[in-house]
Amino acid sequence: MMNLFAFFHLNLAYSSIEVEQRAEVIRKCYWPLLDIVEDKDIPLGFEASGHTLREIERLSPEWIEKAKRLIAAGNLELIASGWIQCIGPLVPWEVNLDNQLLGLTEYKKMLGISPDIVLVNEQAYSRSMVDLYLEVGFQSILMEWENALSANCGWPESYRYYPQYALGNEGKRIKLIWNQSILFQLFQRYVFGELSIGEYVNNLTGSGEDVSLCIYGNDTEIFNFRPGRYHTEAVLGDEDEWVRIKDLFSFFKASKEFNLILPSEVLGMYGSTNAAQTLSLESGAQPIPVKKQNKYNINRWANTGRDDFTLNSFCYRNYKDSKLRKLSDEEKKKDLLLWSSDLRTHITDKRWNNVISEIKNRRYEREEKKIEENGFNWVPVSSISELIDENPELNSKVIVSNKSQEVIINGEQLQWVFDLRRGLALKRLKESGAKVPIICTLPLGYYKDIQYAADFYSGHFILEIPNKHKVTDLNGVDCFISVDNNLISIMSLQESPFGPVKKIWTVDPYGWTFKLRLSVKWPEVPLGTFRMGHLTLFPEYFDRKSLFYATHNGGRKLERFLINDEEIQHLNPVNSLISSRSALGCTEGEVEIGDKTRKIRVQFNPGNMALTGHIHYKKVMPGYFVRLGFSAMEMDDTSARVKVRRSFSNRSFEFSYKFTK
Repeated sequence: MMNLFAFFHLNLAYSSIEVEQRAEVIRKCYWPLLDIVEDKDIPLGFEASGHTLREIERLSPEWIEKAKRLIAAGNLELIASGWIQCIGPLVPWEVNLDNQLLGLTEYKKMLGISPDIVLVNEQAYSRSMVDLYLEVGFQSILMEWENALSANCGWPESYRYYPQYALGNEGKRIKLIWNQSILFQLFQRYVFGELSIGEYVNNLTGSGEDVSLCIYGNDTEIFNFRPGRYHTEAVLGDEDEWVRIKDLFSFFKASKEFNLILPSEVLGMYGSTNAAQTLSLESGAQPIPVKKQNKYNINRWANTGRDDFTLNSFCYRNYKDSKLRKLSDEEKKKDLLLWSSDLRTHITDKRWNNVISEIKNRRYEREEKKIEENGFNWVPVSSISELIDENPELNSKVIVSNKSQEVIINGEQLQWVFDLRRGLALKRLKESGAKVPIICTLPLGYYKDIQYAADFYSGHFILEIPNKHKVTDLNGVDCFISVDNNLISIMSLQESPFGPVKKIWTVDPYGWTFKLRLSVKWPEVPLGTFRMGHLTLFPEYFDRKSLFYATHNGGRKLERFLINDEEIQHLNPVNSLISSRSALGCTEGEVEIGDKTRKIRVQFNPGNMALTGHIHYKKVMPGYFVRLGFSAMEMDDTSARVKVRRSFSNRSFEFSYKFTK
């Protein structure tokens, strides 16, 4: 006997549905769902945010009353998702916590219950989400099987048919029920008339006794209604799609091969042989698994869309400001709406304009530490003697080499070498007196693999626009130098096709820290990718076996990933439309990279620049290649209709670095 269960995702914040269409969605999509449960006596689950339930109550309070009756009768089961649907691995810990707690308050108020099962929003998972859900009080999560399997290819197929445990970031675990992306997409094809019942059922295979499968775990708003999200949406025909859904569930109920159950009933299978395995659903190559095909990777909500970068940066500023104020629950709920995942995908023009108006009405100054360059005594490096006359201690600390076009700063702990021919790229950072660098530019010829026959710089930016030559700051520059409070700053100015670029490195010659500030004045930039702050590690310096990176992906603590010779290509394109396949959430503006004895910590302010982090690691003769970088703009189907970005007008990107050992 195969146990089948399904849950339907209700979302009145759906990106491409106007507010005025919500009553129609309830009538065409939500009422038929309850009718199936009541008329056919079919056990089903449904998942809805607190915000969606409140909108249903506003527009159709009878629906809420009927749902309460069916839940009390044991035929309908509520699955939680928070006050709003947001992307947990891209949101600060306190925001995630507020979202879930306020959602539970709304469920209790609307339906009189507190669900034990929670759906990972958009199936965008990080191991920190386990700790979050346990702290809130949930007993189990619903998460997609296929992408977790992709990140962990050694799992046996049998794991997908049974409940397991997901391992969190703090060593605790939570019960895990599998959603199945391939099956719910096949379910949709059946409903749209592309498959017969027989063709669909042939895909339901399992091994052993009493296995379980989730046959549906996705949108409800696509049946008997078309949101207009894609040009490729199935044509809405004359046949009632909810009748087809009823027919399918009736077939299962009458069959002796299948048994329909509620999602929570899967948890009764923990005594099975292949159940109760404690699993890590992520990996270094895929730290944030997301549902369905690769186009649904985490960058979809981080730096694509209409302008995710600006919206996310605002949300971080607003969050920091709200921490200084005592907000009521209703004020928190209003703020949380701006974190909604649907604002970051195929949002309609009207709704996006409302979001922009909201941002303008609550505008904050960018929270960036100002460097008053005009107040500095900037001296061309060619006139360094003038600055040394005023600051004699610089005599042995700053060396300008006209022959090799380098600026060398000799600190007590570290030495920095900047390349004037390549836009002040960081040519070498090494410990004082050491033979090999920590960070460097790896020159053409270092690697024997032709795929890595290039110069790999550090501290530069790359702007790539489809069908255009890439734009970088790796050009010959004039350099200026200044001293303030024992800190040494060097600055370059250059032009780009889109406007001026200013770069400033500030180093502490007595310590282990330094900063990079990149300022651009670009009124508008065509859609493309904008990546910066690259650090190319010198492979001979670090211990390969203990190499790691760490960051926050929506959690309270850093998530640490041992690289362990796993190939990591976060910025590899999926296809010509999707520019990257994974990222680090960086929800506290911090990334560490290093080995068991030494590391580099990079910090930035997400309220000024909500960047994602990216790792590139590969075994390459004579050793390996590893680089950390950051992105402010990527491309995918949610940004395809956006022609230009205006996010980078008069914007500065500032990174702080600290080396420890």
